[in-house]
Amino acid sequence: MEKFPTSHIVKIGIVVKDLEAAAKKYAEIFGIPVPKINFPSQEKLDEDAKGEPASVFRGSKAHTRCITTVINLEPIHIELIQPVAEPSPWTEFLDAKGQGVHYMAFEAPEGFKEVEDFMASKGVPIYHKTEKGSSRYGYFETAEELGITVEFKEIDS
Repeated sequence: MEKFPTSHIVKIGIVVKDLEAAAKKYAEIFGIPVPKINFPSQEKLDEDAKGEPASVFRGSKAHTRCITTVINLEPIHIELIQPVAEPSPWTEFLDAKGQGVHYMAFEAPEGFKEVEDFMASKGVPIYHKTEKGSSRYGYFETAEELGITVEFKEIDS
């Protein structure tokens, strides 16, 4: 891979303090129904086949949970994210910067591993990665240089 594999932004992630209030306000402003809010399960955390946490955050396996909803505004979706009180990229962002745009997401048509290797070759390490069933996503350390975190997402077909 010689260059960034895509220029198609699929989603913008915004970290908020109160997801329910933010979702209602987006619905009011854009004249859309209030979207379904997704709460993390209290009983079962995302785990891999070995029963280990499905996420790696800052180099360690971790349960990184959040409350989310998606505002479908074509051609880009807005994901609102409220962190749960545990270490995560969203808690880290909220503590450091308050509410705001955290990431822009791109699909990884070349394959996630290839994107991860390409970004590492450009001096941009991954700092959060999650595998959920047939999909995987990761955040790369781009905020200092690009002003925003870049996310790549791959979904198996």
